[in-house]
Amino acid sequence: MYVKSDLKVYHRCISMHEGLQRKAAQYPEGFCGFCHLGVKEYIIPILGPNGPVGSVHAGVFQTAPTTAMSLIRHACKISQILKAEKAVQLYFEHIPKEQNDLISNLPIALGAVANCLSLAFSSIAANHYFKRTNYLHSAIIADAIAYVGMYYQGECDEKSIVEACHCSVSTLSHLFHRRIGMSIPVYIAKLRVEQAKVLLSNTQNSIANIALQVGFNDPAYFSRVFARYAGMSPKNYRGTCEKSNSHY
Repeated sequence: MYVKSDLKVYHRCISMHEGLQRKAAQYPEGFCGFCHLGVKEYIIPILGPNGPVGSVHAGVFQTAPTTAMSLIRHACKISQILKAEKAVQLYFEHIPKEQNDLISNLPIALGAVANCLSLAFSSIAANHYFKRTNYLHSAIIADAIAYVGMYYQGECDEKSIVEACHCSVSTLSHLFHRRIGMSIPVYIAKLRVEQAKVLLSNTQNSIANIALQVGFNDPAYFSRVFARYAGMSPKNYRGTCEKSNSHY
């Protein structure tokens, strides 16, 4: 998210996703590579009757340290706002190293998922017409969801999200509702409720404390929102979980 805060780097990321379609056609069995910022991924194409229609990705992992640092510094060099040393530091702090057992197991697992999706697409495509999605629109939605996932516990609103996605509030609202089927505020509220469910069922933290942990400053408002989407109050939900656990 830090490097994508620069518009030039953001569009470079999107242009690389557009190139994946061509590479997927060349390597239908899948491939592994790294992007212009040294982020490594495993990619298996989803095949339709006339070629690749998408892909399944798994990652992200670090590539060779010297390669990663070189790529990151090169990307930051063309930016007026990114600091290379900060970008390198964030890379090694937050991008995990690849585990040896993933090298053999992950492609097999991805292949199974991609095959299922390929069969499903071929079956549906026989009776439906599909229009290719816009890469920029897909990137905006993906980055919006990633941003909310990282910052839902604090001040997370449409203004801060659009700054990270380099688009207008109206564009984001329209795309989000069309692709996800709900507004951004509703999506954030539902995510907070789902996280609250985990804390209510697995911890003994007070309801007021849990409300703060998932982004609600007012416990009473949290209880109303929770009841709206969970169908019961936080207290009743915790009681239900405790009864369920006592049977085991």
